[in-house]
Amino acid sequence: FTLILEDDVLLHDSLPAVLHGLMQHAERWDMVKLSAVHSGTPQPVLQVAPGYRLAVMLSRCTGSSAYLVNRRAAQAYVEGLLPMQLPYDHVFDQGWRFDLKVRLVTPTPCGHDDQIASTIAAPPGASRKFHWSRRLPAFAYRLGNEGQRLMYGLASLVRERLGWYPR
Repeated sequence: FTLILEDDVLLHDSLPAVLHGLMQHAERWDMVKLSAVHSGTPQPVLQVAPGYRLAVMLSRCTGSSAYLVNRRAAQAYVEGLLPMQLPYDHVFDQGWRFDLKVRLVTPTPCGHDDQIASTIAAPPGASRKFHWSRRLPAFAYRLGNEGQRLMYGLASLVRERLGWYPR
């Protein structure tokens, strides 16, 4: 297993207990998000520590400041993320693309340090927006992606409820 942390992550005191709980149920996940910007519409399926649950996500859950991967996920990412066509944090949680069990711990045991300024924001006064007509392909991609995410999440939730954790 590998725990991946960005430099602006805040670690909560509960993290060791959550990690221990995840290790006890390693068959239930391949990649687990430990922080999130959007909620992901989590559907809890298993308590991994007091007050913390492993969940299936039904919607977008952005952010990559803290996550845990197993060997299977690491290998899938090595083989499937290159060459990069999109930012990895827009792709690595697409479990359907990599045939991985992607999950979230809710509430998250890690957060973002808002005191550290982002280096990827546009300079003040700069506009990165294109005319709406030039954004149509992006909108179509997002719609398709979120449809796939919902179907993947619902199928994952059914498998979890039935106690079926295939490898």
